[in-house]
Amino acid sequence: MAAIFRTTLIPPPRNRAQRQNHRQGRLVERRRFHHPVPEGVALTGNVFTDLYFGITYPLPPDWVQNYTPPPPSDTGSYVLAQISRSKSYKGEARGSIQFSAQDMFLRLCPGQRAQFVKYSSDHLPEHYQPELKPAQTMIGGRSFTFFAYGSAAAELHWYVLATSIRCQTVEIILMNHDPKALAELVRDMNEKMKLPADAGSAGGPGGGNVPLCIKDSRTAKT
Repeated sequence: MAAIFRTTLIPPPRNRAQRQNHRQGRLVERRRFHHPVPEGVALTGNVFTDLYFGITYPLPPDWVQNYTPPPPSDTGSYVLAQISRSKSYKGEARGSIQFSAQDMFLRLCPGQRAQFVKYSSDHLPEHYQPELKPAQTMIGGRSFTFFAYGSAAAELHWYVLATSIRCQTVEIILMNHDPKALAELVRDMNEKMKLPADAGSAGGPGGGNVPLCIKDSRTAKT
């Protein structure tokens, strides 16, 4: 008689210590078997590459990573890259580009990309003002949710682009004092950024097949 194996779904960790141990265990296991990790970003030849999410983007001239991003949080929040103008840049539109990700499985209040983005745009700190409401757009032929906000006091504007890859909400946050420079960056990303075929969906393998994200593997009731 063939053996029968049962798979038991282990509930996600709830307190801070459990979440931190869970995250560290996942990272050690992936690195042990040479699996890509979300924060395993490389900038080689001025090309941003994240094998875990399957993202490739040749940066425009004069954009570099001057600082190493902080480590992942114990709630599954990642700053993948913080990119700014090089010290040799002489123009006025300096600004910044940030790639970040939020593991929706580890969120205490799980939700899909649309709800996550809407919550972010609806709960801006009081010193920020919404400029463009969340709307759907395309980057590199893949579905993104876009919104914009600004600060009159700081004379700065932010564009936020979010998509779903491997059960995570991946955000690209652009900051500049010149909205035209932000719009130009969005056009550049649309033309040059390479994303996995399943970007924009709730599941899929992203940049590889391990670990596999299963669509609807976690809902508000699980």
